[in-house]
This record gives sequence, C-alpha cells and structure tokens, in this order.
Amino acid sequence: FAAAALRHGWLGWPIPPEWREYRRAIMPEFFSPYGADDVWTAAYLPLNAAFRALCGMVGDPNLAGPLFLVIGLVALWRVALRLFPDRPDAVAVALVMALSSTQLLVTGMTPYAMTAHFALNMTWLALVLRGGVAGHGLAGVVALILAGLHQYHYPFPFLLPFLLWFALGRRWGVLAFHGVVLGLAILIWAKLWPQMLIDLYGPAADIRPSAGVADKVDSLFDRLIAKWHPLLHLSRFLAWNNLLLVPLAVIGLWRMDWRAALRGERVALPLALGAFGMAALAMDQGYGWGYRYLHPFIGSFALLAGWGWISLRRPGGELRGATLAASVLVALLTGSFLMARAHDYVAPYAAAHRLILSSDADVVLVDARGGLYVSDVVRGRDGEPLGRPVVMNIGFLDAENLDHLCDHHSIAILDSGAFLPLGVDAVLWESEEIAALREQLAARKCGRRLLPPG
Repeated sequence: FAAAALRHGWLGWPIPPEWREYRRAIMPEFFSPYGADDVWTAAYLPLNAAFRALCGMVGDPNLAGPLFLVIGLVALWRVALRLFPDRPDAVAVALVMALSSTQLLVTGMTPYAMTAHFALNMTWLALVLRGGVAGHGLAGVVALILAGLHQYHYPFPFLLPFLLWFALGRRWGVLAFHGVVLGLAILIWAKLWPQMLIDLYGPAADIRPSAGVADKVDSLFDRLIAKWHPLLHLSRFLAWNNLLLVPLAVIGLWRMDWRAALRGERVALPLALGAFGMAALAMDQGYGWGYRYLHPFIGSFALLAGWGWISLRRPGGELRGATLAASVLVALLTGSFLMARAHDYVAPYAAAHRLILSSDADVVLVDARGGLYVSDVVRGRDGEPLGRPVVMNIGFLDAENLDHLCDHHSIAILDSGAFLPLGVDAVLWESEEIAALREQLAARKCGRRLLPPG
C-alpha cells in the first residue's frame, strides 16, 4: 500500500473520517505509529516502495523485482571479472551459482525488498572495487539507498565487515568516508525520517514500537534468544539454491590465504564475515522463499564459491561443459519442483483474495479462525486499502463497530467455509471474541457468507 500511496503523491494514505473507527480492522499490521489515528503510513522505509511506484507509473510495479534481479546479476558479473581476471571458469561458476538460485528467481517475482538488497549490495561492491573518488562516492550513495529500502539496519551485516577490511589494509581515508556514510544513514533513516513523519502527520498515536535504534537492538536479541533455529533456516537456504553454492563457498573460505586476508589484501574476508556471520544468526524469518535473511548475501556466497572452485582446479583449467550442464540440469529439476510448491502455496490465498474482490458487498469481513496466515488477504485492490469492497479483519472490531456497519453497509463474510476448500492450510485456533461477533451478525441477520466457486 506504500507504493500505491506514492503513486498518488502521498507518503501516507489519508483515512477518511467515516473509516477511522475501523482503521485497524482495515490495516491490521505493517503500519507506522506516526499520525496513525488519521493516516496510514508504512512501517517500512520508503525506497523499495518508491521503486515499485516508479515502475507502476511506466508499466507495472511488479517489474521492480525483475529489474533489480538483472541489475544484481550484471553487477555480480562485473565484480567476478575484476576478482577473477585470469579465470573465466571461476567467473562462470559465480554466475551459474546465482543464475541457478531458485530463491533469487522466485523472490524476484515478489514485492519483497530482498531482491533490491541483493542488487545494491553487488552494485556497492562493484563501485568499491573500482575505487577512486567516483567509485567510493557512488558507493556511498548506494549505501544510503540500501539503508532506506525497508529497514535501515538491514544492510549493515554486509557493509560493516568492509570497514574492518579497510582498517586492515590501512586505508584510513576510505574507512573514515564509509564510516561517516553509515552514520549518516542512521541519522537520515532512524532519526530524520521518523521526525519528518511526526512533523507531517503527528506523533505516534498507536501502541506499536517506535522502531528506534534501541527498539531494533531489543528486537534482535529477543529473536536470537527465542527463535534461533539454524538447522531449519539453513536447510531452507541450501535447498533453494544451487546445491554446490555453500560447499564451494566453505572451501573458498577454508583455502583463503589468511595472512594476506589479515593484511587487508583479500576481499573474500569481508564477504565471508558478512555471509557466514548472518548464517550463524539464523533468525526466524516468518515469511520468505528459501531463507530471505541470507538473500542479500547470495552474491557473496557466489563469489566465495568462485574462489572455492579455483582452489579445486589447476590454474588455467576451463569449466567443462559437462559440469555446467549437470549444474543447470539439477537447477532446473529442483527449481521446477520448488516453484511448483511455491505456486501451490500461494494459489489458495490468491483465490481467496479474488473471491473477496468479486463480492458486490460494501464491506467484506474476514474471519481468519481455522486458517494459516489468512489475515494476509485483508487488503484492497492493487494495494489500495479503500475501495469496494472495503476489506476488514473482524477480530479488530467490537460490537458497536459491527452494529454501525450493519446499519449502513452491505456485508459479506469470508471464513473457513470459503478459504479451506480453496486450499488454505488449516490450523486449530479459536477466539471467543470473534465467535461472539459472529453470533451478533447471525442474530441481526447481517452479512452473507462468501462461498468458493463451484
């Protein structure tokens, strides 16, 4: 909805007075607290949404993911050419690792900011390796954009190890410049951006974390302590990428010239610190294909795999056609299976949302009891929160709200009788409050249940 608001020229979506009592039912999550009584602003920073809005103005907002994927692959190719100038086979391996990543391909079809992180990480690295005033200056601009994509701290695990690399190489001027850039990124996106939202829309008006620096640190430690499941998440990463990606990257790390690395002469060191450091955190991701917290590091793993390949083959060795063909074949087989699974997973939610939008009612109430992630279908058409019908999560209403809706609007209801036959996974959960609201609707003979087609 942030991209939809930006297409209208708004940073936030004004809430009409008649819908303010229902604002949380219409927008149950992912909203910012600033001015939240009168306007919907996104919980995330704006630049990923801005890129989607730009693509929407010239065609389709869903072009943003594929465009970023192409940018990232081209940048990875340029970096590989610079790092492996005499080893075209290693360049090919790095590119094959990325091109055969089902995680990269499927995530590139989604609105997630992860594809932009992959692309801009590789672009930043290409500019830093280019060097000079222009290279580092443009890399600084890219770092500021990275921090503003969706959460300002997200690029730091990739960028911070390079500060150590600059220090080990005694590149004090470069170290100071990029350190200042990261400080500026925090100032802009953690301090000035929220202050601008406060100036525009008012102070925090809802019970939500303020997303300040302390909140981010607290959230990180809470998730590390409560939701550290490395085997689960890393196995997902292995399955959704080329099966040789991580083994070759580990070999590249193991065979690194550590003495040269500690003198700041091996860019593999900061790449490995970021990639394997983030893998060690293995925080719960909630949503995502593969393991999205390692998505920005797929380029790093691919480059490390290139070094791993070099260490296993004689200098001047060519990448044989059979090896390339086998890698592509495995990628096609596993990728086809995983993409079919991804389609089967999201298709029921898409069907449920189409059923909602096909209703001629003024308001559709979503009763999510009995279904997994059903609250995700509480959204309007093309990202716009208001329209016909207005979609609400019934769990965020009270008896008075419900009576007012029944008095003034036609009502339809989406519940387990519709979304379970469509294929949404069933989960056992109940709510006495929602059950009471459904009884109230039945007593008033208000609302008709939506039924799946056929």
